[in-house]
Amino acid sequence: MTTVLVNAINSNSAGGLTVVRNFLGQALRDSCRDTRYVLLVSRPSLFSDYESENIDLIKVSKLALMPLLNIIFYRFFIEWYVNRYRAEVLLNFGDLIPRVRCRVVYYFDWAYALYNDTEIWLRMPFVDRISRNVKRALILRYITTCAVVICQTKTIANRLSGFVEDERILIIPNSIPNHFMRDNVKFPLGSSADRKCFLYLTKYYTHKNIEILIDVACLAKRASLNWTFVLTIDESQGSAARRLINKIKLLELDDFFEILGSIPYADIHRLYNAVDYVIMPTLLESFSSSHIEAIAARKPIFTSNRDFAKEVCQNYQTFYFDPLDGLDIFQVVNNGLKKIENCSSDSFSHVGVLPVCWNVSYLNIKEVLLDEK
Repeated sequence: MTTVLVNAINSNSAGGLTVVRNFLGQALRDSCRDTRYVLLVSRPSLFSDYESENIDLIKVSKLALMPLLNIIFYRFFIEWYVNRYRAEVLLNFGDLIPRVRCRVVYYFDWAYALYNDTEIWLRMPFVDRISRNVKRALILRYITTCAVVICQTKTIANRLSGFVEDERILIIPNSIPNHFMRDNVKFPLGSSADRKCFLYLTKYYTHKNIEILIDVACLAKRASLNWTFVLTIDESQGSAARRLINKIKLLELDDFFEILGSIPYADIHRLYNAVDYVIMPTLLESFSSSHIEAIAARKPIFTSNRDFAKEVCQNYQTFYFDPLDGLDIFQVVNNGLKKIENCSSDSFSHVGVLPVCWNVSYLNIKEVLLDEK
């Protein structure tokens, strides 16, 4: 039996949490018990459902998540866990890259390391900019020590190729669970039925560029359009999130926003059932579940005119805008709605590559883990 040490100490929210939980869900169903997974976690309650005879949870102190201590933990302590559990391979879902003697399979998911765009970096608070630059330097310094770097798109693979040999890069598309849209039940929203609802499913992060939707909402209000942007942020997600919510109230845009806060993953498909469209003015992504979930839910997508979005959405019913220009977003959305209303639902809304399911992605990752080359 192969022992795989899985580093998931940073995978406590958003896309990172979803990826690890979906991976573990497939590991739990794996009838071929030739692999033992030893999972390092800082919040065991998020993963307790997956503990089993081939999945062990090892709690790591939350102190290891603090910026400086995080670097020390990755540099010295993960090696101790490798030796303690006699792991032959490390599956690293963490942002940083540990220095260990065993094979490292790195699941890359931190797009800041590959995007130098001034428009992204200058909008960060100064302290965040410094810490992320340090993190970026460490990732690019040690990525060459990884046996395999897994990414989700050709776009990211092309960017990674400047730092690591192409032979070490493996594309495994981001995936959705089997039967993701498993019922037609709708999540209860407060918006009236006559309003068009646009979902932006994300926690608050600077690069998600949620603030631009205030400009769009102001234009919609001026044009007397019944649009509502459904957001999954709340005031617990930091001072910037609180300022955004307060600005919505100050500008009297309450009718144009519905603030839900975090939604359990089990209810996400019902949230898609409840809305009409998906909107994503994000500035960078290494992968985004929202694009492929929207495709699975058959919701038209309004998103940023960026390389990462275009590759994933391909020929699906997608409308692209400049994410830094509120007027362009408004015009693209308004014109897109007219196109949708003038076309039959089957004319082009479901054209595109079907999302890969997690049972396939799990087997691909497992194959890499068990490869002794």
